[in-house]
This record gives sequence, structure tokens and C-alpha cells, in this order.
Amino acid sequence: MITTITSMRDSVGGQYKIPNKDDLNMFVEEVYKWSESKDFFKINKNLSDETIKHFNLGFDFYRHNIIIPEYKNKELVNWAYRALEDNPKIKYAKEKGCEVWIFNEEGIEKAKKKGSVLVVSNQFDAMSAWQAGIDIVVSVPVGKDGTGMWMELFDNIPKVYTCFENNKQGKKYALEFSERVGSDKCFEITLPSDTIDLNDYFKKNDVAQIRE
Repeated sequence: MITTITSMRDSVGGQYKIPNKDDLNMFVEEVYKWSESKDFFKINKNLSDETIKHFNLGFDFYRHNIIIPEYKNKELVNWAYRALEDNPKIKYAKEKGCEVWIFNEEGIEKAKKKGSVLVVSNQFDAMSAWQAGIDIVVSVPVGKDGTGMWMELFDNIPKVYTCFENNKQGKKYALEFSERVGSDKCFEITLPSDTIDLNDYFKKNDVAQIRE
């Protein structure tokens, strides 16, 4: 009898779907064709052309969804949807059956070199921080997806700053995250009371204030 030992990581990983790269390329090409997506990025989220291009953002016109790709080891593993229609049943979602991963993984390598990382729970918060010159930022899954293999990425980073949405739910997610990666090395950034999240903060304030 031959006994085999199989990595559970490999077993689980083999079940994931991979999003269609051709579909993503089509979504990326659609971004500047429609005022709906341009206005959302430029006016609603205050994102520059450089930021839109860097994060390979797309637009699905038929479903009126913003497309936010997520990469693992520079390979596309999932993408998030942000509905633009009024009062949608589901405002945010991810592609079903794909791997749940962090957003802006390249921020982890930079954080390891600098010794600290800024963790947020919203991709647009991460993009706003990156646009402001804070390149050690990542967005993490929360709620039911708040644990996973991605958590080990924070093992070798000595200082972790969290800045989740400025409400009770955001505070709860920040606490849960800090308990999982180690509360001793976590520090929470508290935004002004009139500020919704980090994206909103950068619309009102200079980056120097949060750097300090």
C-alpha cells in the first residue's frame, strides 16, 4: 500500500476558476468610451488617468459595473464588481468560484522593505492612497472572506496600520483583522468624524497630514 500526502493548499487552489483575460481587456478598452464610467472614476472617486491605467480598471457597459482586477504573483485570479446603477441589489461583488485574494499585492513587497504596511478594506481606498504616494497599501477581504491564505503575507511585516471605513462595521472589521495577524503590531488610524473612508479623506485633505 502506498500512502500519499497531498498539500491542502494545492487541493483547494486547483478548484478555483480563472477569469477570462480577454474579457478583462475588453472591459479596460470600454473605460473611456462612456461618460458613466469616466465620471465615476474622475468625479466620484477622484482617480487620475495614471491610477486607472496602473490598476487596469475596466467597465462592463452591459451590466453597468466597474471592473477591478485582482492579481496574485502578477497573474489575474479574480475581479471585483462595483455596480453603477441606482439602488442595486448588490453594490459590490466578486467573480464566483475564483480565488479570494488581496488587492494591490505589490504593496506587500514594498512594505517588507519599509517595515510597515497600510491595510484598508476597500479597493478605492487603496487606489487613493497609492495615488497620494503611499505605495505600501493593500486592500484585504472582510466579512465572510476575512480569513485565507493571504493572511500569511503579513507575517514578516513588523508594523501594520489599519484604516477601514469610518463606521461601526469598519471598526469591527479592523479589530477582527488585527486579532488575526497579531494585535501587538497593529495600529488603527482614526479618520475625522466627517470623513467616510480614505478615498473621501484624500478629497478633503493633503497627504502630508496622514503621513505625519
